Amino acid sequence: MYQTCPKCGHSCRAQESRSTNVCPACGLRYDKWLKQRYRSAHFQSSQRVTRPWVTACSRLAVAVLTPRDDGRKEWSGRVLIWLLLAGLGLATVTTSYEDVVEGTMPGAVAFLHRIDLVFHEAGHVIFSVLGDFMVVTGGSLMQLLVPLLVCGAFLFKRSDPFGASVGMWWTGQSLADLSPYIADARALRLPMLGGGTGADRLGIHDWENILGRLGLLDYDRILGGVANGLGMVLMVLALAWGAMLLVKQHRHLSG
Repeated sequence: MYQTCPKCGHSCRAQESRSTNVCPACGLRYDKWLKQRYRSAHFQSSQRVTRPWVTACSRLAVAVLTPRDDGRKEWSGRVLIWLLLAGLGLATVTTSYEDVVEGTMPGAVAFLHRIDLVFHEAGHVIFSVLGDFMVVTGGSLMQLLVPLLVCGAFLFKRSDPFGASVGMWWTGQSLADLSPYIADARALRLPMLGGGTGADRLGIHDWENILGRLGLLDYDRILGGVANGLGMVLMVLALAWGAMLLVKQHRHLSG
C-alpha cells in the first residue's frame, strides 16, 4: 500500500492497515491506478519513437506540395514546360513497338530516345567495373538512374518541386523508351547502335542477355508491357503533380 495516496494525498495513519489495496479516504484501487499509469507511460514512449518518422513525412509532404515563391515569368515558363511535356508524353504513349522497329516513330520521340541513349551507353562503361552482368545491365540502369537523380536534386537540393516533377516525368519516359528493347529480347528486330539488328549481331542485345541469364526470356513481351505501363503511369502522375503546383502558385500570385 502507498503511504500517501497518489490521488487524494491521504497519509496512512499507524492504525490503518498497510496491506489493503484501497485508499481508506477516497477509495482509489492502487492496482488499477498502476496499470493505467503503465499504459499511459507506454503510449507516450511509443509516440516518442514514432515522432521522427511523422516529422520526416510532414517535411516531405511540405517539400512536395509547396511551390517555389517565384514571379509570373517563372510561372509562365513552367506552364510552357508542362504543355511541352504533355505533348511529348502523348507522342510517347502512342508510339508502338512496330513504330520503333520500322523507324516510323515521331521525330520528338526519336529525339528523346537519342538523349536517353547517351546515358544508356555511358552506363555500360560506368558499371563495367562491377562485372560482366552489370556491364550489360548498367546501360538500362543508368538510363533510369539519371532522371531519378535529377528528380531528387530538384526536390531536396533546390527546393523546386516543379523541377522534380519534370525529373519524374523523364523517369517515366525513359522507362517507356526501354519497353520496346525489353519486348524485343526474342524477336531481335530492333536496329542496334552501329548498324544491324540483334539477329545480325548475336550477343549484342542487352535484354536478350539479361532475360536469358535470369531465365525470363519467354516473358519479354509481358515485361516490356509492364515497363511501358509503369512509364505511362509515372508520366501521368508527374503531369498531375506539376499541374497542382502550377495552380497553387497561380493562386498565390493572384492573392
